[in-house]
Amino acid sequence: MQMNLKEPNKAFIKEYGVFLKDYLFPVLGIANTGSLYEDVYPTWVEDTIIQSYGKISFGIKWWHLLEVECQQWISEDNIRLAKEILDCFFKTSKYKRTGSAKNQTGFSEAQYCEIYRMAVQRGICKWLIGGRDYPCAEELFSKLEKWSVKTYEGKKVTFGFVINPDVLSNAEEKVDLGNWLDFMEEDHAALLTDCIHSVIELDGNCDFYRYLSISSEDCIPQTSLSEKVPLRFTQVILKYVTGKRIGIFLLNNGDIVLAKHESVCFVRRNLRWLNLSYEAFRNSLEGFAKKSPDISDQLYKSIFASVLDVSFSHAGGIIAVVGGGKWEQSVGDKKILNPCDNLLNGADNETLRQAYLKDESGCVQEELERHSKEIRKRLHKRTMMKKLTGGKVFQKLDRKLRGELIAMDGACILNHAGEVYSFGAIIQNDSGSTGGGRGAAAKKLSTYGMAVKISTDGYIELYVDGEERYAIK
Repeated sequence: MQMNLKEPNKAFIKEYGVFLKDYLFPVLGIANTGSLYEDVYPTWVEDTIIQSYGKISFGIKWWHLLEVECQQWISEDNIRLAKEILDCFFKTSKYKRTGSAKNQTGFSEAQYCEIYRMAVQRGICKWLIGGRDYPCAEELFSKLEKWSVKTYEGKKVTFGFVINPDVLSNAEEKVDLGNWLDFMEEDHAALLTDCIHSVIELDGNCDFYRYLSISSEDCIPQTSLSEKVPLRFTQVILKYVTGKRIGIFLLNNGDIVLAKHESVCFVRRNLRWLNLSYEAFRNSLEGFAKKSPDISDQLYKSIFASVLDVSFSHAGGIIAVVGGGKWEQSVGDKKILNPCDNLLNGADNETLRQAYLKDESGCVQEELERHSKEIRKRLHKRTMMKKLTGGKVFQKLDRKLRGELIAMDGACILNHAGEVYSFGAIIQNDSGSTGGGRGAAAKKLSTYGMAVKISTDGYIELYVDGEERYAIK
């Protein structure tokens, strides 16, 4: 086979690296990689991506160009997605892949940022539909983007669609007045679907096929929950995003969510597509899981499910899993976990109260009274938390209750078995810590295991040993 050994364009290699780190890696859910470095040499390989344990290599046909250390294992489905995105990037890149020439586009740097974003979006569209160009899906995204910054009657708008590529409407039934995508320009469209109870099924050309609602036939059927779907979208996704159907939802905060195979896979937040799959989350924990083999898969799944729920409710929270000798030595330190917040502490409330007041015995009367009120509030909360949880492990708690308790000010702290140390634990951060109070608390707790921070804007960050391993931000 004849190889093209024309030297790769050095400016293109640099542009390629920027696209990988800023645009592709977030879609794949890759965080905290090592340095992306050039390693240029000819190969017999045509694939643009080669994955091996501990690293991922990127190139163009017949050339190896870039390599990054990565402990995460990317699924074959996401590798296919990455190849579709890179193919779109190659067609729109600023520099030619070989030689030294620049593509004569005349676009500015700011315009290229938008071009890169659209390359990602087009690659996602092609991946969703099995590798072929799908311009009507891109047009649907364009309509949703316009609605994401508009209001109707003073309120933000939601849309829920399920695209069924196996259905094509009868061309003879079409009229000259336009199709569904044209109808979306009208204000009337803003009143239809809410993503939670209702969606509109579109055919393979993104035209109207039928209206779907979980309240059809005057009843709402029971649905088993899935850790791969936010609680509020469970019924509509598990009922209608099946087979080859693709779910596309515009939320009232401007997020666009993609669902496939009965699970959420991506979210578009602040113009960026981000990976929202359980597989990416779990893969980023592989090293931690090997060091903590006593943590069950069910606990990981339950944590991820609650992370999704809190993210989409925009309540914010922290979930940490801690254990080991370092934690056991520190658990008595009030800066880490106050004994009055520790639900696994067997001491009764009066014993805890007396111990707390003894520690504060050197305070003046006014401060002592303030501390007495504080201890009463803490013990009251502890009592209510015990009643609410009933001694159940995290993975056995009602899922809606978990989300509500995680959203309390403070951290949800679990041990390796899923037993709950605390909901709403206040962690005193180290001096000089950065990233806001919630981020600093998550990093500190992760030094005892792992911790997930969910911000009120829905962003997600996973920390292990104080370092970020996964992010949706």
